[in-house]
Amino acid sequence: MTETWDASLGQNVATVETSDARYTIWMEDEQSMEEKLKVIQSADLAGVAEWKLGFERADIWSLISEYIETNS
Repeated sequence: MTETWDASLGQNVATVETSDARYTIWMEDEQSMEEKLKVIQSADLAGVAEWKLGFERADIWSLISEYIETNS
């Protein structure tokens, strides 16, 4: 599967088609998380729910902190 950026979704997506079906996965990473954090900031939302702690890459926390701190 090849990952591509889907600007309409603000998400990296990979799709593969077989003779029987199409399989698609949506991948969370710093780029897609930043798009979500921009919405939180622009809508002046109080917070966000994320994923199971420990499944993330460590560098995502600095990105989240950047948006949460400027939104406070």
